[in-house]
Amino acid sequence: MHIRHLLFFTLLGFIANQAHGQNLIRSHIRIGVGVLATCQINSVNDIGFGTLDPNSAVDSFAQGELVFACTRGMSYKVSMSNGLHFDNNLQTRQMASDAHSPEYLPYALSINRQTGIGNGFQNPTRLILNANIRGANYRDISAGGYSDTIRITFEP
Repeated sequence: MHIRHLLFFTLLGFIANQAHGQNLIRSHIRIGVGVLATCQINSVNDIGFGTLDPNSAVDSFAQGELVFACTRGMSYKVSMSNGLHFDNNLQTRQMASDAHSPEYLPYALSINRQTGIGNGFQNPTRLILNANIRGANYRDISAGGYSDTIRITFEP
C-alpha cells in the first residue's frame, strides 16, 4: 500500500508540473469612459434696485448673483445678452415700464468675470452682476414698475 500512495503522489506531482509549465494565452481589455465638458446653474439672485425717488435722483447701484459649476478643468466663456429692450441707437440696455405705452429706463450692467476654468461640481463659482442706474435717467420718468430680462450664456 505504501508504494501505491507513493505512485499516486508521484503521478499527481507530474500532472501539476505539466499544467504549471503550459504556455498561457493572455489578452488585454481596455476600459474607458468620456466625461462631458458641461456647466450647470445652481442658483440665481435677481437684481433689485428697490424703490427709486426721482425727487432725490442719485445714481443707484445693485447686485445680482449667479452660482454655477462647470466640469473641472474646462475652459468657459460667459456672455450676456443685451436684454429685451436694448436701444440700438444709444447702445444701452433698458428696462421697460409696465404701462400700456411703455417708457424706458436705461441701466448699465457688468459681470465680474468673462472667462474661467471650471472648479468641478463640488466647488461652484459665483458670478457677480453689477448694475447701476444714473439718477439723471429717472429724474423725470413716470411712476410704476420697470423691468428687463437678460440671458447669460456659458460657452466651452
